[in-house]
Amino acid sequence: MLFGREGAIGHGFAALCLFVTSLAEGGLGALMTFAISPWYADYAAMGMGLFGMTPQQDQELAGLLMWIPGGMIHAAAALTRLMRWLGAGNRNGLRLHTHDSKGPSAI
Repeated sequence: MLFGREGAIGHGFAALCLFVTSLAEGGLGALMTFAISPWYADYAAMGMGLFGMTPQQDQELAGLLMWIPGGMIHAAAALTRLMRWLGAGNRNGLRLHTHDSKGPSAI
């Protein structure tokens, strides 16, 4: 993304973008779910809903779908990018702290 598709900074920036997107999507989904009236007056005026639901119920279901499964998909994608970012840093010579199984050596 930022410095090439597979670059370490690209994965970190992608994870950040996905996190910010999930905040916006989750917020909008929660607002739609808990709204006290339908947001779209023209749709509500038609009086028809899918599977016999009222426009209010349809909006609540749409909000839940945006909020929960949509947020989980973005979170999984962000975590995948974050893991790739951390893995790319390790491949580029950055070493993570590891424990030696042999224990301390005598000098």
